[in-house]
Amino acid sequence: PKDFDSFHITLKGRYYGVKLLCHTGNLDHIKKEILIACKTTKISFFLIEIILALIINEAFDFLEKLLTQYYEEVFEDEVWSSETTNAIYLIGLANVNLENNAIKIAKKNLELIDLEKVEIGYFDYVNLFFTLTLLKISYSEQDEITNKMAHVKMKELITKTKFKAFERVSVDFKIS
Repeated sequence: PKDFDSFHITLKGRYYGVKLLCHTGNLDHIKKEILIACKTTKISFFLIEIILALIINEAFDFLEKLLTQYYEEVFEDEVWSSETTNAIYLIGLANVNLENNAIKIAKKNLELIDLEKVEIGYFDYVNLFFTLTLLKISYSEQDEITNKMAHVKMKELITKTKFKAFERVSVDFKIS
């Protein structure tokens, strides 16, 4: 975009998140751009939307690479949005752990999140990813009760937010 260097770092991350979501081919070029940008930017703000896009795209190898490489930089306490960003990173970490079949650790990642402390403007959005991850965990464990409750919550959140992509990604995690 024009004057991209003047964008706030969060908007730059959102730009790459949208690129990840809209791109239908090989993501290697976008991933390379992201890694280059990570070297010169404030990671905790930059990766917010990127991590969420990687969860939707199920690009867990790249997500794991980012979270491993920048683990110390993503978690912060000194900014007003730290509860929200920390929740997003823990959800990303839970998805990586789930992908690596570390279900107990993935559950612990989610247990560390206090959704009530997430900023109001992000609450429903973050809750969608939290609930999707809970669906995946309950599906992996064949926990029918949690799975059913998470599907009800997911439907409510999709209706409220109109983020239809979650219908597509959550359907594979329903226990019949």
